[in-house]
Amino acid sequence: GGLLLGGLRAEATPATQNPYEAVNQLGRVLVQVENNYVDPAPREKLVEGAIKGMVEALDPHSNYLPAEEWKQFQSDTEGKFGGIGIEVDGRNDKLIVIAPIEGSPAQKAGIKSGDQIVGIDGEDVLGQPLDKVVKRMRGGAGSKIKITVLRSAKGSASREQEQELKAENADAGAAPDAAPPERQGTTLTFELRREWIDVSAVRYKLLDGNIGYLRIKQFQERTHAELMAATAKMRSESKNGQLAGILLDLRSNPGGLVDEATEIADEFLATGGIYSMRHRGQIIEDLKARSGGAFIDLPSVCLVNEWSASASELLVGA
Repeated sequence: GGLLLGGLRAEATPATQNPYEAVNQLGRVLVQVENNYVDPAPREKLVEGAIKGMVEALDPHSNYLPAEEWKQFQSDTEGKFGGIGIEVDGRNDKLIVIAPIEGSPAQKAGIKSGDQIVGIDGEDVLGQPLDKVVKRMRGGAGSKIKITVLRSAKGSASREQEQELKAENADAGAAPDAAPPERQGTTLTFELRREWIDVSAVRYKLLDGNIGYLRIKQFQERTHAELMAATAKMRSESKNGQLAGILLDLRSNPGGLVDEATEIADEFLATGGIYSMRHRGQIIEDLKARSGGAFIDLPSVCLVNEWSASASELLVGA
């Protein structure tokens, strides 16, 4: 039986549709692990792992972000964070400096492109997950950090240059150390003070023939504005104040903010769809290109590779 409410019969929810049945099952497994696993297992860690597994099982692109990871994601998309100011890349389980950011503590101290980060605050970080190493380098502006790098013999400075480097960076605490025998090159330790780092998402260059090269590293807040500012600068550098074409480089762009990618797509499109969002067969959002745009009359070529993902794919598809 059931109770009539407003003309509708209130029935008990079948067990197969009751979400608490699944929660009960999760609770039973949780108790088994806590009681029988060889090492103590913190309940918070177990529950977080269960939630992560549940969301990641949906498809390859869905993720659950705990509070700390969400905070870091926000700082990434804001393009501003406390750190030492280096662009890094993981290569064969090594964390390599691509380039120090202009005006950053890393550049002022003398960290160079090609340096391999091997230590943080005196602890060897070789073999540690790269995301954890990057996270450790970030921190509040004004806080101190020691970074040890391995500089290959090919890219290392001469003895005289290293002595100059040591003298110039006495305040930063940069000093060459002896490299372990299994590491080829010179290890240098830098004591840095973190600052607020503003990261630009756009690089540009005016190529021969008035071709505008625009590289978008990721889609973060103000990327569309940065792209338009870069375009204006290239036009001012060109002979006739105009561009003959655009080379848009999205290689290894992991994505980011969809709104920014949509605004950029609109600069290339005068009509047509940019993207639509669907939920179980229903279209809940359908964004169309508006008339006008900075690049609609220019021939354009887009570069992508296997690492161009998410919002990059949305922009290229549009």
